[in-house]
Amino acid sequence: MSSQRSTSLAIVITVILILGFEGFQYWSASANDCYVQVLKLQQQHLMLRRHEKDYLLRQQIEYKETWEKRLAQVKQQTDHFGHCLTRNTASQMAGLKGSLSQYETDFHRLITELKSANQQDLQILNRLMNEQEQLELLGREYNVNVYAQTLAIRQHLFTYITSENPISLQLLSNKVQTLSQWSSDNQELAHLISLYSDTIKELQILLQSRQYTHERGTMGSMRKHIHAFEDKLNHYELTMQPTQTVLLRIAFYLCLLIGLTIMRIRQV
Repeated sequence: MSSQRSTSLAIVITVILILGFEGFQYWSASANDCYVQVLKLQQQHLMLRRHEKDYLLRQQIEYKETWEKRLAQVKQQTDHFGHCLTRNTASQMAGLKGSLSQYETDFHRLITELKSANQQDLQILNRLMNEQEQLELLGREYNVNVYAQTLAIRQHLFTYITSENPISLQLLSNKVQTLSQWSSDNQELAHLISLYSDTIKELQILLQSRQYTHERGTMGSMRKHIHAFEDKLNHYELTMQPTQTVLLRIAFYLCLLIGLTIMRIRQV
């Protein structure tokens, strides 16, 4: 009778262990599915950043449309990923969606700022080119050396227009200041050089303001929020590493078989 009880107890324990282990396997498979989802979300996030940079670099409408499609996919995948967050689900989803939403808002705000800045750039550059033409006409009438200086200034202006390098703009400013020393006895030329110099300073201030606004302001905010989204995904990737389910299953049933064999030998 004692042997029968031991056998029955062994059977009950075995069934409980099997059910528990299979339950663990189900949970593990679900966790692995979540790991795949977070990897997919990371890949979509990288593509989103790529389309963002493509548009900001080229500012062509097709890149913006591609960015918008990719953003919609990231949002959809983020919603689908929500079931993988078992702790503080609402709070974690709010964090993910909040970072993504602020990134989207900053991106559209940055586009508006870039358009406005480009229009200001164009207006100032048009003034510089008009002043350059007037400067060359006056220089030709005034003095051969002054005229040669105005041609050198034109070269620096065109270099800046083609390169948009702040160093070229500073060289242009330096050249204009040098020319001002040749125009002390010509009020009209001195006045035009002063206007030219002021226009260059206006452009320099605009560039500095734009750099602060974009790199530290709107663009800085945009990058901060998308990096926060990325950091959250990296955290989930680490916490959702897949388990070796096949090896665990073999090890479990091997240990179970050994245990039952030992119990059977003791009963005999």
